Amino acid sequence: MDRLRFDNISFGYGDRTLFEGLSLDIKKARITSIIGPNGCGKSSLLKLASAIHKPWEGEISVFERKVGELRPKQRAQLIGHLSQEHSMPPMSVRKLVECGRHPHQGPFAQMDTSDKEIVEEALSTCGLSALAERPVPELSGGQRQRAFIAMIVAQDAPVMLLDEPTSFLDVSACYEVMDLMRLLRDKHGKTIVTVLHDIDMALRYSDEICVMREGRLLAQGTPCDHDVLDGIEAAFDVRIEHLHGRLGSAYALFSQA
Repeated sequence: MDRLRFDNISFGYGDRTLFEGLSLDIKKARITSIIGPNGCGKSSLLKLASAIHKPWEGEISVFERKVGELRPKQRAQLIGHLSQEHSMPPMSVRKLVECGRHPHQGPFAQMDTSDKEIVEEALSTCGLSALAERPVPELSGGQRQRAFIAMIVAQDAPVMLLDEPTSFLDVSACYEVMDLMRLLRDKHGKTIVTVLHDIDMALRYSDEICVMREGRLLAQGTPCDHDVLDGIEAAFDVRIEHLHGRLGSAYALFSQA
């Protein structure tokens, strides 16, 4: 069963149409990366899925329930969304992660024993137990990104939308975040949809790739599908070389100019 489905979506900003008749299925317990040139609509898809934006036409559903008809708390119990830009709150890592429990709490937002256990597990899963009392602004870029992901993990939604989670991170921190995504998929069965700019990283870590250009879905499939690789070359005007070495495989991109 598909976890998340975009059915014949049309949407844009002002009088500019971005998507017209776009359909896309996201399957469960997989890492699906959305890649494409800037301005092609990657982040807009995630905002539509989390009901930040509403489509002009078409329907978006999660577990066969229409996203737009869910109440905010219901939606947050099914979909966790981490945007590419977020402020650094003046609070500890633990307090930030506790914010993920809000969709599951009553009007007085009291943390019970179950909430606390879920927060502790999220901290442990994301490798943050030793940093739980550290103020968020004092963390490194990679630690801070893991803290925000831990907040989404504590939200305990089966679908996680991560918008450019590796942006502005150094190489080692990027690998930490991508390894964390694999852990969340394998240990917790999360369905992860992520927007990535690093094509090599997307091809190496994803179960499925969605290639977009100018609001159109050029290809969807596994990283080794010829249609996906051809779509990447067409979307970015590059040539891809799949390299195999002693430490594994990687993808090199070359200009077609």
